Amino acid sequence: MNVRTALVLLALALATIFALVCVLLTRGRAPAACPHRSPVQGDPDGGQSLVFADLTPAELAQVVRYLQGHLGLRLVDAAHAKPSDNCIASVELQVPAKAEVLRFLDGAGARPPREALAVLYFGDQPDPNITEYVVGPLPTPAYHRDVTVRRYGGTVPYHRRPTLAAEYRQLAAFLKGQVFPAAPSFMHTVMEYDGGSLAALTAAPRGFQSGDRKSWFALFQNVSGFFVHPVGLEVLVDHSSLDISRWAVSRVFYNGQYYRDMVQLESAYVQGRISVEKVRRAPRDGDFSSMKPRAPSATLFPLQYEPQGPRYSIRNNHVLYQAWSFAFGMSVSTGLRLFDIRHKGERVAYEISIQEAMSVYGSNCPGGMSTRYMDGSFGIGRYTSPLVRGVDCPYLATYLDVHFLAHSQVPQVSKGAICIFEQNLGSPLRRHYSNLQSLYYGGMVNSALVLRSIATVGNYDYVWDFIFYQNGAIEGKAQATGYPSSSFFYGDGLRYGNRVWEHTLGTIHTHFINYKVDLDVGVIPVYRTACCGDGVEGSGNCLGAPCPGQGKYEDPEPRLLQNALGKSCVKAQSHSPAREGSPLPAAGLHNSNGASPTWTAWILIRGWCGTYRGKGSSLLTLQWGGPDPCSLLSIMRSGIWEFPASGHFCLGQLLSEDDVLWNAFTPTDGKGIKSLVRSRGTHSGCCSQTLCTGSALGEMNPKLPYVLLVGAAVVIFALSCALLSRGRRSPSCESQPRTEEEMGSTSQSLVFADLTPAELAQVVRYLQGHLGLRLVDAAHAKPSDNCIASVELQVPAKAEVLRFLDGAGARPPREALAVLYFGDQPDPNITEYVVGPLPTPAYHRDVTVRRYRGKVPYHRRPMLASEYEQVGAFLKTVAFAAAPTFLKEVLEYDSTNVAFQSAAPHGFQSGDRKSWFSLFQNVSGFFVHPVGLEVLVDHSSLDISRWAVSRVFYNGQYYRDMVQLESAYVQGRISVEKVRRAPRDGGFSSMKPRAPSAALFPLQYEPQGPRYSIRNNHVLYQAWSFAFGMSVSTGLRLFDIRHKGERVAYEISIQEAMSVYGSNCPGGMSTRYMDGSFGIGRYTSPLVRGVDCPYSATYIDTHSLSETLRPSKRKASLCIFEQNLGSPLRRHYSNLQSLYYGGLVNSALVLRSIATVGSHDYVWDFIFYQNGAIEGKVQATGYPSSSFLHGDGLRYGNRVWDHTLGTIRTHFINYKVDLDVGGRSGSLLSFVPSPSTFRLPNLDVFDPYADYPFHVGRGLCSHRAASLLSLEQQSYSHTARDKCRQHHGALELQSSNCRHVQELVLRGWGAGGVKNSLVAHDMAFEVVRAPWNPEQQIERPRLTKKVLDTEDQAAFRLQAKMPRYIYFAANSKNKWGHQRGYRIQVTSSAGDHVPEGSSMERAISWARYQLAVTRRKEEEPTSTSIYNQNDPWTPTVAFADFINNETITNEDLVAWITAGFLHIPHSEDIPNTVTVGNSVGFLLRPYNYYDLDPSIYSHDGVFFTSEQDVTACEVNPVACLPQTASCLPNFPPFTYDGFRNMSRL
Repeated sequence: MNVRTALVLLALALATIFALVCVLLTRGRAPAACPHRSPVQGDPDGGQSLVFADLTPAELAQVVRYLQGHLGLRLVDAAHAKPSDNCIASVELQVPAKAEVLRFLDGAGARPPREALAVLYFGDQPDPNITEYVVGPLPTPAYHRDVTVRRYGGTVPYHRRPTLAAEYRQLAAFLKGQVFPAAPSFMHTVMEYDGGSLAALTAAPRGFQSGDRKSWFALFQNVSGFFVHPVGLEVLVDHSSLDISRWAVSRVFYNGQYYRDMVQLESAYVQGRISVEKVRRAPRDGDFSSMKPRAPSATLFPLQYEPQGPRYSIRNNHVLYQAWSFAFGMSVSTGLRLFDIRHKGERVAYEISIQEAMSVYGSNCPGGMSTRYMDGSFGIGRYTSPLVRGVDCPYLATYLDVHFLAHSQVPQVSKGAICIFEQNLGSPLRRHYSNLQSLYYGGMVNSALVLRSIATVGNYDYVWDFIFYQNGAIEGKAQATGYPSSSFFYGDGLRYGNRVWEHTLGTIHTHFINYKVDLDVGVIPVYRTACCGDGVEGSGNCLGAPCPGQGKYEDPEPRLLQNALGKSCVKAQSHSPAREGSPLPAAGLHNSNGASPTWTAWILIRGWCGTYRGKGSSLLTLQWGGPDPCSLLSIMRSGIWEFPASGHFCLGQLLSEDDVLWNAFTPTDGKGIKSLVRSRGTHSGCCSQTLCTGSALGEMNPKLPYVLLVGAAVVIFALSCALLSRGRRSPSCESQPRTEEEMGSTSQSLVFADLTPAELAQVVRYLQGHLGLRLVDAAHAKPSDNCIASVELQVPAKAEVLRFLDGAGARPPREALAVLYFGDQPDPNITEYVVGPLPTPAYHRDVTVRRYRGKVPYHRRPMLASEYEQVGAFLKTVAFAAAPTFLKEVLEYDSTNVAFQSAAPHGFQSGDRKSWFSLFQNVSGFFVHPVGLEVLVDHSSLDISRWAVSRVFYNGQYYRDMVQLESAYVQGRISVEKVRRAPRDGGFSSMKPRAPSAALFPLQYEPQGPRYSIRNNHVLYQAWSFAFGMSVSTGLRLFDIRHKGERVAYEISIQEAMSVYGSNCPGGMSTRYMDGSFGIGRYTSPLVRGVDCPYSATYIDTHSLSETLRPSKRKASLCIFEQNLGSPLRRHYSNLQSLYYGGLVNSALVLRSIATVGSHDYVWDFIFYQNGAIEGKVQATGYPSSSFLHGDGLRYGNRVWDHTLGTIRTHFINYKVDLDVGGRSGSLLSFVPSPSTFRLPNLDVFDPYADYPFHVGRGLCSHRAASLLSLEQQSYSHTARDKCRQHHGALELQSSNCRHVQELVLRGWGAGGVKNSLVAHDMAFEVVRAPWNPEQQIERPRLTKKVLDTEDQAAFRLQAKMPRYIYFAANSKNKWGHQRGYRIQVTSSAGDHVPEGSSMERAISWARYQLAVTRRKEEEPTSTSIYNQNDPWTPTVAFADFINNETITNEDLVAWITAGFLHIPHSEDIPNTVTVGNSVGFLLRPYNYYDLDPSIYSHDGVFFTSEQDVTACEVNPVACLPQTASCLPNFPPFTYDGFRNMSRL
């Protein structure tokens, strides 16, 4: 067939392809499955990271064989060794010396030999000892050297050896075969011992002095979760002898008494001289300790998936993610460790590793009181457990096996013991919504890479995470779960913990985690050439000198590369392999003038762009060895650095089959790209490549039409297959309506609901018609006008609301709180009115004096937006007109290119209203573009014409006014620092992405629909319910928060966000922002779907009226979503006694708003966990504060750009937490005595598998279907033996003679107030004589308890030591006699707010305290006032006055929580600050509130044993995810109305 025929056929093929594509596009589209390229790839060149790689099973086996053959001693398998044997305890990688490794990694040295570290126990020696050998080189060992003395300064005595698993088995046999038979009656009658019904747990360390090896063994029932089933018997075994036959019992303990041995115990029992506390035998599953879910699986929790595949890759032990790269490994003793951690090509740390996990225990039992576990001795890495997909890590994570050799001479594998995944954290990494000057939004979702292992050491499971964020931050985190430690409960046990079951004392203990962090900051790796087969056995050696380059990351210029891609292509000359040692043939890259230029190579690897630069005179001769004709450039996997090279260049070996590398070479004279090299895949002959040049297309290769024809046939076949497969599509995921309107007045939560637009408008009309004064629209008001500043809900008094909620009172009238500025009065003032009832107002009452004990002076008013506009106009028309030359020549002022920012407070004393206005370039992100000019404006007069300039500041100098500044400039008496004019987008401050979009970040979706619902302002989720609202000044607030139907808090709300600034410029140094004055709620910004909150979250509009006469609507300013946090809420992998796994994924509900107040964006979260915990959290992002850099500016911050000083500042956040612990809904559960009859409304939240006891008539109805009850029904008479259950949110009765009943009349008790006390628990050491060995002493942790009786005792200063357990205690008790409580746990790193001697400190005196608890009073609704900002010297509300030593025992209490952090801006805050590390808040956690963990009733629980088929859906619901979660997410269209959010309704 000739070429012409081939071209004709090719044209027909193209027409066919076009037709098939058209058909495919017009037919129903079956969505493609998400790509899931395995991130695990091979590393054919034996990558550098392998220097840190764990030993392979083959290498481990080689080491064992070598030691067996070269030590001249008999080595017993440690799995069966006796103490008197020689054995190999462990073998693992010997990491080479750092200097040696760095020489290799950075191109100046050879690969270090691969070696192993072997720990051997020599028990069969005249001087038994522990010896450590380094064995190498691997994979074929030829030497070993004893490193014991060098590492430890001497030999290691044998008694220090960690106990082998074999020795534990021998001890168990000793107890079972020799100890227990000595007390047959006691063991049979009291313990019901049958030879297998007891489990033993050892204490450590093993004695009181060096050389001791005496261990207490506490006995437990051998059931699931045996750790919390103590039986009261403990045995002290002396096993110091290497001869097992000489082991002996040293002491016995039972139920508070010590005995010489088991014989003495048996004798005392037989003679009746023993106090017996018989423990009821638990079932095999452990009963209360069983991790079996108490509820069947139901709607599936949210899942994460990667719509365009994983964005990370793994090659052997090397991980690449975005700009990150690192190597990982697993130490037998210390667990997970990382090496050579690099970001953007630069090494930031050489090693980050776990070192130790240690716990110190307290108890009145000997085993507990003597325990100080150091888990590294047991083996954190050895006990790294297999991970359960979907619970321990996200289902689609990458799971890696771990191989180790410990306590055996056979290598072992822990399957899926490490997981790696990218986690979308469901919040922004950084964001800013610009509501000043220009309107724009910039943000980035916080998606991070997580490397995880979980070690189960005894009863505890430690979740070890290393997290890599895209801003260059690394987080090391440990989470503890598993079973608690316990002792037998007797005597004074409550001094050492809490009773958690009938005979179980949960014992107090500490946790300490130690890390090693070897940072190498500022070290730029020096790379070398890598030979073909480098590091691969048998491939030959490299012959050339190392590359003399030095790495450095530079900003990419992708446009140059894109220009190059448009060039036409020609075939380069093919080169045959050169002889060894000869230079690599050139790839035809020459400068047109024949000179030796400076070449720049633009490199694009997986979306990362960087450069190589080098002088042609510094000729690099690339050489190779072995059969491959291509030299390999040692490309760091993040792919970015400098590299001196000549203009003769060829790049070979790439990252993988799927990677594409473009190399565009250009002289640095900027005359354009001369050539481009494109390589794909891994192949030899890489110098036969396609080069893109500027030349025209040459003669066609005659084979080309045939190649294209074959390709067309393949495409036609593929399209045909796709067409035939159409119609098969995955179903869309359920997306049930989540926002439901409740009609009428049936919803109790509406008592807390924000005012509707109609209600707001009614209040305005009422005030306009009933005050007898002219009210100007605040949007245009002058200071001398009367206007409405704001209108919002007036929350009714708590007592009134509770009577209504709990069924004993009427619905409170709905009222509004209106704040009015009266400037057009003889005595200008601020007045607050309560207006009601809504929706038709009929009255108003002045509450100013009652709330603030007097009138509020007019100068305290927060500045309106109109006043800012008026000050701006004054500056432009009056102030600036006085310095035209200076402004034009220095600032290039054109009346539009400057922006203002005001300092606050406005002066130095009460009555002042003088504000510093700092000038910035009016560009995107103007906050970091100061120009050096600041103006102090006196705007205290109500007559705008009388406003004046009080001072002027420029570049370190002060002037009387602008006239003096102008004169000084004209006369040349001024030091001018001219700032280069920034582009409109801000240049460096622009939040425009610097890189094009690439693979999409992970997303979460709800495969079976949302598991929460929203009715008006009421949210239901699992066992949670709460109402929410938005205050104009303080922002997000929650009310009537209930868990399992019981009210745990009446109100949780934000109170204030305050910052104190430092600077050597006047505006900065005088700033103490109190954001509530500006309006945290008012500046709540519209949320961007998919960045500010997950894409599939529910977005809710809010309405407000502030500084205008018409209501404003903020579109999508709240979001609610359930977030799978990608980790277990609780889990335990049982590797002792029985084998099982139980766990629960940590999925929680999040309610979020984001307030943009000036330069800062605050992400406000309230998070509801399934274990009954609530978290309040705030994350700070936005732009940093800045001043003009001059003089000694670096005393007050860091330079972040040419003229920009990022100024130091503090952040303080205050919350109000009105806990009602033990507060029950009177209409649902139990009631305060006082007989009454009331109706039970529809039930809002019920878990049908949890216990909800409540009285109905004379009977007790537990909300389990099998329970019986007696009741009075509204529609018919008493019916016995009816069953009750929940049905669509209402109580449904089932019996032979009744149908669904929607309302019941119950005989209960009336509602009453909730009284709590504040209790502090902590730990202290007591030094006591060991009861079993009085000549020895022991430092024993014990529980300290104190009831904090007064407000003074409950006020904890910022720097004071606060009890680690502080909780609100109810009058009621749980099953085990403890006061039911909720613990307050503060997460903060706050420093000092301001010195208490400051004249303005009282206005922010709430910031003195990290926690203060006061009596709740209606006259103390908030910790501060919006009026404090502008008159902090005479504060309208001083929180310090709340604390007056009143008693707080059995009172209605409120906790005021302050969290904060110090921010010293740095270069990484440009363009703006990230949320990582800038998060503070608090946790509210149940503390003896329930009888056991309420999350055990979650439908998400997983449990299976070694005998079960874990792939069966009925055993493990997570195994069904491939079927149950195979739907396609139903994402709504993206919309954003944020730039229209100020439109009026």
